[in-house]
Amino acid sequence: MIPGPIEFAPEVLSKLGEHTPGHVSAGFIEEFGSALGSLRSVFRSGADSQPFVLSGSGTLGWELIAANLLEARADSQEPDVLVANTGYFSDSWKDCFEAFGLRVANLASPELGGTITPEALTDALKANPSVKMVALTQVDTSTAVLNNIGALSKAAKAARPDVLVAVDGVCSFGAEQFLQEEWGVDAAITCSQKAIGVPPGLCLLVLSSAALKVLAQRKSRVPSYYGNLNRWLPIMRAYEERKPAYFATPSVNLIRALKVSLDQLQAQTMEKRWARHQAVSLAFKHALTVLGLKQVPTAPAHAANTLSAIYFPTGDGVDAAKILPAMTAAGVVAAGGLHKDIKATYFRVGHMSYSVMNEESGRDDVLRVVQAIEKGLQAAGYKFQPEAGVNAYKSTLTNPKKQ
Repeated sequence: MIPGPIEFAPEVLSKLGEHTPGHVSAGFIEEFGSALGSLRSVFRSGADSQPFVLSGSGTLGWELIAANLLEARADSQEPDVLVANTGYFSDSWKDCFEAFGLRVANLASPELGGTITPEALTDALKANPSVKMVALTQVDTSTAVLNNIGALSKAAKAARPDVLVAVDGVCSFGAEQFLQEEWGVDAAITCSQKAIGVPPGLCLLVLSSAALKVLAQRKSRVPSYYGNLNRWLPIMRAYEERKPAYFATPSVNLIRALKVSLDQLQAQTMEKRWARHQAVSLAFKHALTVLGLKQVPTAPAHAANTLSAIYFPTGDGVDAAKILPAMTAAGVVAAGGLHKDIKATYFRVGHMSYSVMNEESGRDDVLRVVQAIEKGLQAAGYKFQPEAGVNAYKSTLTNPKKQ
């Protein structure tokens, strides 16, 4: 139950283990083309947007955006991109931009666990008129902070209609509400191994028509060979038109598994997935509160629905170091802290995709997490009412209005 790689649906794993067809075989062309079209539906992108599926991870998505949609300017010291920073991964995206010679203006949340407000973003854009792009993270996996991408993107476009808005949705797309076209997002990236529900190895990107225009009109060479989207654009379009094409061999088995997962997402409907993830997250977080555990996000309104970042309890006689090992012994693996300022003081639990959407199977993975946390707390010598968290989770999931 770490926040990625997650648990995967049996149908996805089964498809992944089948024989590997040729990457220009008729069957695979149909599957790849279908998957590309499905990404528009899952991301709620416009008909004139362009999906890309490349072998890589979410980190490759950062590079694709930095290398293709921005151009370094040797004659200027002014910032090229504004990064809205809510944690470890925002810091890393900033480093990625700088690796391509781009200058970054950093807009950090005023407090750890806080979010970025539209007002702060507007002020930062006014203070940095040279910025060509705003880089937002919907959910930072290190802090479990959820940014209001709709409000932020609209604020950016209102302040600067020409600015591109890029969103890292690695720990959100497929579970948190995301409306690319309606919100005015120009570049949306994620990876396969989180809420999209496919084992690691795929980078997923959808560009708006405005982003495609910027790509087509750039004046300098894209500083990447494999990551040059001008090379991949005709390949993706050919697959959607059900035609063979080749630049570099795609991850055939992973893409076939992606098609299965995207079909499942659409069959469930995105509205039901968004609602189910929110309901399970609220029930889990209520259980944590009943147990007296605090979380990293400073307010429930900007706490992610895909994971929870939980401070270890403190106090006389409490040995927090025993909690995660005891949870593992109970059959549940959680993740340690990641943010450099609080790394040893908290742990993280992922709750997304199959572990949330498998209620018809009769299993409840998140309930098992609550039970394991209680065992961990008991092993640590933390005082609490036995099964208080379990009962709070069950009652809240059944009657969410009573929380």
